[in-house]
Amino acid sequence: MSAAEPARPNGPDCGPMAAVIHLTKERRPRRHRSERTTVPPQPDGPLTPEQRLAAKLERVFAGHHLSLTDDDTRLAYTVTIGEVRTLMDGAHRKGDLSDEAHHLVDAMLEGILRAVDQLP
Repeated sequence: MSAAEPARPNGPDCGPMAAVIHLTKERRPRRHRSERTTVPPQPDGPLTPEQRLAAKLERVFAGHHLSLTDDDTRLAYTVTIGEVRTLMDGAHRKGDLSDEAHHLVDAMLEGILRAVDQLP
């Protein structure tokens, strides 16, 4: 039996058929995520803007039972930010994003990429 089967039976009043793919048949087991849900210890004394941003990002990820100190999570984060930059570059080339806006948003994206380097 194939993974796709008709969504409803054939008949004169059924209209077009749609294939249904049973995802559970082909689904690979998920890898175990990090159990870490707490923010790593922060440096003593005043924090730089990058350190504050890194702590904020780590709190957000910890709220989802993830940590940017995990190599796989950090890689996914980096790839995602890279793709956002690619989309933004395309909008800029099409003229949907001004030079000034492109520069500002790109600098912000670069900042959030660099901020995770402040994590242990």
